[in-house]
Amino acid sequence: MNEREYRLIQALNKGVDRYFEQAEGQTEGFVARHFRYPGNWQTNRRALGLDMLRAPLNLLWAPLYLLGRMLLWLARRKGWGRISRLLERLPGGLSTQVQRYVAERFRHELLDSHRLDACLRDAICETLTEDESLDTEHLSALQRARFEQLLDELLSDYAQVRTAMADIGNSLTSLVIGALAFKKYTPGGIALGLYLAGGVSQYWASQQFWAGPWLGELYYRVVPVSTSVGLQVGSVLATLCALAVFASFSGLILDPLQARLGLHQARLNKVLRHMRADFKQQRRSSYQAKEPYLARLLEFVDSIRSPLNHL
Repeated sequence: MNEREYRLIQALNKGVDRYFEQAEGQTEGFVARHFRYPGNWQTNRRALGLDMLRAPLNLLWAPLYLLGRMLLWLARRKGWGRISRLLERLPGGLSTQVQRYVAERFRHELLDSHRLDACLRDAICETLTEDESLDTEHLSALQRARFEQLLDELLSDYAQVRTAMADIGNSLTSLVIGALAFKKYTPGGIALGLYLAGGVSQYWASQQFWAGPWLGELYYRVVPVSTSVGLQVGSVLATLCALAVFASFSGLILDPLQARLGLHQARLNKVLRHMRADFKQQRRSSYQAKEPYLARLLEFVDSIRSPLNHL
């Protein structure tokens, strides 16, 4: 590497650092505009419509997609090129209106590629002398193409965070309802549905008790009521469907809460730090969100614990 190439790389890195520093300085304003009220309503009102169908399907697809991402990581580590290329095509799910809106705002307000061009050109002009010929337009085009590819990968992973947070929101909602209604630990729709089926069975049995509903309620608090398998299955399915619909609008509650706790800001800054490092080192996106793993852990606890408690 000669001196000129070295200085060019230094200039590009300087421009990249300047660009991402500007983006990091705008995360607080971005969160305030789109994840706090009243902007949060403008973001999440787009869930009205087909998102009420897309969001539940994404929740069902999310575990399989996460498994695919884990296999992709393994395939890259092992150098399985053909398998890696197949897994890279695995879709992250159906793109919802809310996800598209957030991604669009992310591109235009935080990571505008035209602003990247300006930062790179300014850094090059500051570093290289006028007599050193350089096609900055061609260089900017190459950098922009790589930047857009990296941004697409990152936004695909970032979209999974919203799906995972909706899933976590469902688990927390189920937990609260179970605690208030049944005084039970219900970390997910399966547990809540099973307890709901038990409550319905107890109510029906007490209403038909030979000594009257009041004594029947006291009696069946001591003597357990058997619940049919059909009622259990129907109750679990109905609960999961209700929670899936709730997931479409969970951002109305979860987004302001995350903004208040600083989670949105921390997540965006982490995304920008990863993208800065990946862009400078010319590698694929290294951003790995933890929220999908937490959502799957809660589902696993729910699916294991619920049947054991109802044996």
